[in-house]
Amino acid sequence: MQPVPPCPPRGGRAVTGPRSPARAGAPPPPSTRQQRPTEAAAPNQSAHQPSRRALLLAAASLLAAASPVPPRAAAHVETGRLVGSAGAGSSGRGPTPTLRPPPPRPAGAPSVAAAVAAIRARTADAHAAAAAGDWAAAEAAYASAIAAGPDLAIADLARISRALVLRQLGDARGARLALEDVEAGLRGRAEVHAALAALRWEARLPGSEEQWALATEFDRRFGDPGWVERERGWPPAMLGALRAFLELK
Repeated sequence: MQPVPPCPPRGGRAVTGPRSPARAGAPPPPSTRQQRPTEAAAPNQSAHQPSRRALLLAAASLLAAASPVPPRAAAHVETGRLVGSAGAGSSGRGPTPTLRPPPPRPAGAPSVAAAVAAIRARTADAHAAAAAGDWAAAEAAYASAIAAGPDLAIADLARISRALVLRQLGDARGARLALEDVEAGLRGRAEVHAALAALRWEARLPGSEEQWALATEFDRRFGDPGWVERERGWPPAMLGALRAFLELK
């Protein structure tokens, strides 16, 4: 009998036998797949291009350098109208603090320098009247000083002194309301908080303890009525209210 030939596989090719093993050291057959370039071979473009933050900072610096100096810069320092965030000198980040110009003066009003000079002169007259015991004249002089430049920060000092004199004249409610109005813009000034603590305690109103906590946080010397009398020149009625608050506290 003749041997039966093997059946041909699909596709018509005959199987001739097992495949021969690959020779040792022979290179692998070339792959038909397209190789992608490795990341190491790709050029590092980010190292040669500035970051988005660097571009923004450079643009901000150019804009700041091109901006004109605010008008009446000397007057801003005098009136204390310094605004802005922490500058580069303190944290190294953020814009440099800018000086906001004061509100425009009404037509025919004196200049800022003239208004500051008038406030200082009338405040000195008020101090002299208070030292002489003429409290009514002192209150009128303080009111005149405020009217000379009501939009200037230096006028707030005259507002504090006038409020203390109002208590000496018997207007405790007017003194308290005037100090509360000043506190909105001078929060953190120990003298305002100490006076409000005494006046609120005297009127049996809440909030005296909170005001006193703020006062002593910024300046503990207001707990000594003798120092307040010598250094701050409070009127006798305000000193009495402060002593009563400290004794009953």
